[in-house]
Amino acid sequence: MNTPITIAQSTGPVEEFFSLSTIPALLAIAFCSAFVISAVATPLLARVFGKAGFVDKPRRERFSQRKVPKGGGVAIFWAVVLPIVVGLLLVWYCQVHSISPLWLPQGLDVYLPGILSRAGGAVAILVGAAVLHTLGLIDDLRGINPLVKLIVQFVVAIGLVVFFEIRLFTFLPWSIGTILTVIWIVLLTNVFNFLDNMDGLSGGTAAIVLIMFIWVGRISQQIFVPTMATILLGALVGFLLYNFSPARIFMGDSGSLPLGYLVAVISVLTTYYNPQVHQGQWYSALIPLVVLAIPLYDFASVVFLRLRAHRPPWVGDKRHFSHRLIQRGMSQKTTVLTIYLATAATALSARLLTQVKTLGAILIFAQVLAVMGIIALLESSDAGVDQGKSG
Repeated sequence: MNTPITIAQSTGPVEEFFSLSTIPALLAIAFCSAFVISAVATPLLARVFGKAGFVDKPRRERFSQRKVPKGGGVAIFWAVVLPIVVGLLLVWYCQVHSISPLWLPQGLDVYLPGILSRAGGAVAILVGAAVLHTLGLIDDLRGINPLVKLIVQFVVAIGLVVFFEIRLFTFLPWSIGTILTVIWIVLLTNVFNFLDNMDGLSGGTAAIVLIMFIWVGRISQQIFVPTMATILLGALVGFLLYNFSPARIFMGDSGSLPLGYLVAVISVLTTYYNPQVHQGQWYSALIPLVVLAIPLYDFASVVFLRLRAHRPPWVGDKRHFSHRLIQRGMSQKTTVLTIYLATAATALSARLLTQVKTLGAILIFAQVLAVMGIIALLESSDAGVDQGKSG
């Protein structure tokens, strides 16, 4: 193939290659701004929500039996939105008044017009995240019918894909690419919502996944997408300071729904194969499946087990991958760290897909299957599977 394989074809000067000194500076600004907002806001929200009684009460489907404040997703959401919005406004102001901003890393100012050309898409992505954040917050407060939640997710995904041309596999017919992209976004939105069942699990796993997308995006000479991913990474790391076991606050659906959505969009926008840069082949486009193999495994396995037990997939219980590891004798911290390492193991191998030929790709996929096989053996036990009633 002679054109880059990207889930959403990236164009414009903003995707050009920057000097090595400029890129780390830009990403450092993006990370630190989101990290500071999240790290400051999260404990404040934990205190406020705790006093207001906005807490997650002990439930059978959760291993945590403490009353923990919910709503940490509010900190994550605003830690992502504020840096992006403020950045776009500053860029717009500098362009309108022909100002060369001193706060930008040297050499970046020539790309400001390109950044503004992507502003519409960035705003659309944030609007979609805001809708899902609000949906999750309402669900955290008083509960929403699962079908309504699913319909809203599809509406958000369809709107983003159809009106802003964010699609998987741009070399495929428009209709096929559109359908696949909508399904992918809705799938990952729910994958990370399902994964939010243990202290630090969903946020930490997403952070590992984002690091790989940032890495791959930079190798593909992208800037806009890795910067957005870095902002989300900073927001998650700031939140994880208070969410890792024992958690002082949970993200709730107000965090897990927009988190899964943003990870999906970032995975769609990342370029995976550019013949001018990469030595690999078309199968580089399958990198998201490898990077997200463990979260997808958890989602698929828990849905299968619930259906086998004649239970609706959206009804919470202790059939998650993490729960089944605990039933095998692991502690919560060890379980979460095990899933982190398993995610990192598959994600790191995904990076090599941009360089290898067919045999190498086969070996990488075989390694991923082997890791998942080890996990299946570790967790294989039907004993002690409890029933839940919601979640």
